[in-house]
Amino acid sequence: MILSKKLKFLFLCAIGWMTLSIPCLAETTGELSGRVCDSATGQAIPYVNVSIRQLSAGTITDSTGVFRLAVQNGRTIQLIFSHVGYQKKELTVTPNGRPLRAR
Repeated sequence: MILSKKLKFLFLCAIGWMTLSIPCLAETTGELSGRVCDSATGQAIPYVNVSIRQLSAGTITDSTGVFRLAVQNGRTIQLIFSHVGYQKKELTVTPNGRPLRAR
C-alpha cells in the first residue's frame, strides 16, 4: 500500500513536470533557416558548413544552398559559414522566424 502511494506520487510529479516544461520549450525554440549564395553571382552554394559560435552545433547546406538550425528565437547568435575556396564569414543574427539569406 505504501509503495503504491509513493509510485502514484512520483507518477503525478513526473506528469506535472512534463506539463509545465513543454510549453516553456515550445515558446523559446524555433528554426533558423536560410540560403547561402555567392555574393558575386547570386548562385546558391551547396554543402557550406554553418555553425553557431556559442554552441557546438551546426549543419551543412543542402544541394540548393539551404540550411536549417534549431535555435532559441529572440536570442542573438553568431553564425560561421565556411567552405573550401571561400573566405570564412561570420554573421550576427537574432532569429525571428523569417528565413535568412547569407551572401
